[in-house]
Amino acid sequence: MANAIQSLSTLAADLTVVLASACGLCSNCGDECRDGCPAEWVAGCALCHDLLDESQSIRIPGYLLEESGIPADAKLEAYTDEDSGEITVVEADVQQDISDVPSGILMVLAQSGVCLAELDELIMLDSIVYGK
Repeated sequence: MANAIQSLSTLAADLTVVLASACGLCSNCGDECRDGCPAEWVAGCALCHDLLDESQSIRIPGYLLEESGIPADAKLEAYTDEDSGEITVVEADVQQDISDVPSGILMVLAQSGVCLAELDELIMLDSIVYGK
């Protein structure tokens, strides 16, 4: 059992490195001025920061989703009409994104300076990431 745990731990570490390499380091949305540690790069990047901010999620009561025919577990998108001020919420075309990544994995990647925006893009494009 101990050898299996060691093997799985090594595999998890190797897979994390491959995923991090595919995403690259956060460049603060193109700003090459990087001071501090990698975790500060992600914290200073508005896009990566917003991806970690759960208050950005759209939440609609279940009965309204049911009335509209949208499954309760569906990802949602919102659009605004600047003229009327109305907000329209619809089922998102892409149903997988960075919110599907376990929070512990996201924190490890963010603290390592990995670009979370790139990770989100890879997930939404359903990209396959290969190792060596």
